[in-house]
Order: sequence, then C-alpha cells, then structure tokens
Amino acid sequence: MEVTMCCPVFPTEDKQLVETALANLFLIQESEEQEAETHIKLKAFWNDTSSLSSIRQRIHEIRIIDVVRKRLVANWDELNTMTHLCFEKQAACLDKLRVVDDAQETPPLGFIEIAIRFQNTSEFEDFLNWFTPRTSKRQVADY
Repeated sequence: MEVTMCCPVFPTEDKQLVETALANLFLIQESEEQEAETHIKLKAFWNDTSSLSSIRQRIHEIRIIDVVRKRLVANWDELNTMTHLCFEKQAACLDKLRVVDDAQETPPLGFIEIAIRFQNTSEFEDFLNWFTPRTSKRQVADY
C-alpha cells in the first residue's frame, strides 16, 4: 500500500499554518514541496497504515465512520487499484476534521487529499475494514 498526501499552499496563506493543519491530521516526518503554476504543493508519502492511525482514531471518535467509508468506496478506482479521501484545510487549521465530497464541493482554500494505492482489491477491502469497519449488520453491502 502506498499513501500520498497532497495539499496546496496559496500565496495568500501562511505555509507554517498549513503545515500545522497537516500535523493536526497526520504523523508527518518528512514532506516535499512542488511548484505549481499558482501555488506550491506540500506532499508526503508513506508505505503503511501507521501514518493514518491518528486520523483513523479521530474518525472513530467523532463517529463519521460511515461517511468516510462511503467516500472511500465512491472514489474507488478498481482499474488503478486506488482510492482517495479529501479533508477541508480550513477545518484542519482549527484542529477539526471535515470530510469533503470532492465531486460536489471545492473549499475556497482547497483541500487536503490522501490518495491510497493498493496492490489488489483484497488489500483495499482489508484496509476498508480496518479504517472504517461497517457499523451495523443491517447495512447494505457497499463493497
């Protein structure tokens, strides 16, 4: 499994504040900057679930497991064996967690995206059951 976190930093933003927002969500040991046309992108990479443990815990604490699971499944690209999840950057600055439906909304300052690539569908299913287990036996199978 490969995890990539990407977040834009616009010229009007304080880069250190954005880095703090990212640290509120992820255990980032090292990140890199990439120049884009109108902004820079902060990126971090991991090869395991340890980087997602703290965000998983928060998802469970604030009881948004079903919402996150639904987004991960909706964003699943079986051909490329990957999915992604987006969080509002402004909320992260306030140490809050808000999932963004990137197909329907674009926050003014952009969002923090995590893309997760798997070796196969089975690995995705295992991750899904660890990260966002089903909360009710009566739920219709979503995957």
